[in-house]
Amino acid sequence: MPHAAEAERRAVTEQRLHQDVTARAWAREAEWGQVRARQAAAKARAEAEAAQSAAVPAAPMASVVVAPGRAMGDALLFGTMAPLANPVFMKATPTAHG
Repeated sequence: MPHAAEAERRAVTEQRLHQDVTARAWAREAEWGQVRARQAAAKARAEAEAAQSAAVPAAPMASVVVAPGRAMGDALLFGTMAPLANPVFMKATPTAHG
């Protein structure tokens, strides 16, 4: 359009701008439509899972009982309990670090 009048060039520019803005708006709306569809699908899956887990009774849990003396000894032996829990270890003991 090198020989077009200024008014013609402005009209074409405005038309292209309008088309670009409209295309972006439609693209944005399509994107949000996909987001809403994914959210609805996730909600439906969560509701179906909740309904399924509510329909199936939970398996009974077995109780575990550990004798107190044995548990304390194992905990101290394997280092899973603080040594200060046992009065024997409250005395100063030599360590490897000094």
